[in-house]
Amino acid sequence: MKINLKKIIKLHVILINFIIINSINANNNVNIHELDLSLDTKYNTQNNNYDNLPYMGDDLNNSISDKEESLLGRQVFFDILRSVPLEQNLFIQEYIQSLGEKLVSHSPNIAKHKFKFFVIDSQIINAFALPGGYIGINKGLIELAQNETELASVMSHEIAHVTQRHIARSIQNQSKIQIPYIAGLLGALILSAYNPELAQGALATTMASAEQININFTRSNEEEADRVGIQILANSGYNPNGMADFFEKMHKATSNGLLKIPELLRTHPITESRVSEAISFAKNYKFRFYNDNLKFHLIKILFKFENQRNIVELKNSFTKQLKSGFYNNQSAAKFGLALSYMHSNNQKDKTEAIYLLEKLYQKAPIENIYTSNLAQSLINQNKIKHATKILKEYLDLFPSDYAIISQYSNLLLDSKNGLNNKTELLYLEKLIKQYIDTSKKQNHIIYPSAYNLLAKIQLTDKRTFVATQNQAEYLANIGNFPAAVHQLNSLLKFGKLQKYEKKIIMVRIKEMKTEYEQLNN
Repeated sequence: MKINLKKIIKLHVILINFIIINSINANNNVNIHELDLSLDTKYNTQNNNYDNLPYMGDDLNNSISDKEESLLGRQVFFDILRSVPLEQNLFIQEYIQSLGEKLVSHSPNIAKHKFKFFVIDSQIINAFALPGGYIGINKGLIELAQNETELASVMSHEIAHVTQRHIARSIQNQSKIQIPYIAGLLGALILSAYNPELAQGALATTMASAEQININFTRSNEEEADRVGIQILANSGYNPNGMADFFEKMHKATSNGLLKIPELLRTHPITESRVSEAISFAKNYKFRFYNDNLKFHLIKILFKFENQRNIVELKNSFTKQLKSGFYNNQSAAKFGLALSYMHSNNQKDKTEAIYLLEKLYQKAPIENIYTSNLAQSLINQNKIKHATKILKEYLDLFPSDYAIISQYSNLLLDSKNGLNNKTELLYLEKLIKQYIDTSKKQNHIIYPSAYNLLAKIQLTDKRTFVATQNQAEYLANIGNFPAAVHQLNSLLKFGKLQKYEKKIIMVRIKEMKTEYEQLNN
């Protein structure tokens, strides 16, 4: 598959266009690793009609097609998946997907691609948009955001890059290059934020294959993404000043001389001009005070326990917050205290954790984070039947919640618990299949672990044929198509299969080979 480009290719890459920060410590000593894209073009915002934005597809006759754009995004996503760890906490992934879908639903332009949001397990403050609707959000960015509006402002900006098809626009009217070259370059740029040595190797390979590539960020893309992003933010019910507030926070960091930008990604920093322009854009929309979703605060608490090993310090901190009344959210502070008891080695503390979590659960039984942690606290105390009852009751109400499905399945599969309830395992197998089918229809990212979980359940009663199929699907969903095909070929060679089973396997092998060729040719 080839795309028309000029001999000297100018690929305007759309990454976060905000900032990358290596670390923020307790003394607010910020080490900024990357910060992107000011808008220092002057214009009168009062005379602009922000609803008359260009629609996707404008002037794109010589650009990449929707199918090529989707393939490009998928290829880069697989490159990221192989090189950078994704956040393993399913509640965090699901929260970001849910927030992203809410924002997309209020976009002024209807997206041609279904959006797929994913969280990278990295403290670097970053987010980026890929072709085809892939949006990557770093864990560090979520931790930095002081409220949901700030987080939503970054995500809205990235969504705008996709709905406005900025990468497609940036490569129109140019001569020849293949999709893998562009994917390799995008992947190398993104990876440079996480592992510079790895990225340099990837970039060297890409540059050797293409004639010449000049990286150039465009102000017009950023201007448009800011403008559309603020509109998405306001339409979604958030404070339209949220983006400007976030910009200002970043600008203060640069003004204090803490900015360090890698040469590969150097571009315009956030300036007073960009901050003031974002403020001007926001004036076109009615100010709204937004009460943060409880889930946002619970996610922030989960991060604290991922990063902080000193449980006593956390317990003291949450105890002090609750006594003084100085907390962002009371329920979240109580949840934090409960987790500190749960992680304690003291038996009395573990009992107190169950008590606190049960109170939170009774107040909000539909909150899956409460459900999950109460169940886990009970499991830790060997109260397996009680934990099973709570998880089962929740799934009866919300059968599509994959985070709870996964927890319940692993609980039943753990031989130490002595449950081995075949009826329940078959019920969970049905729920996992429904989750996969729904995710495919909605074009969401499917957690590869779902296929492994299916295989484990199927192997409990020796259904080797379907278990091997699902193991192959796991490999395909992490981008390892050769290994997936090898798995299925082994099943053809060594398995005692019926004719219809052989046909199913051969069709799937052909599909995998076709997708692999599309991604690499």
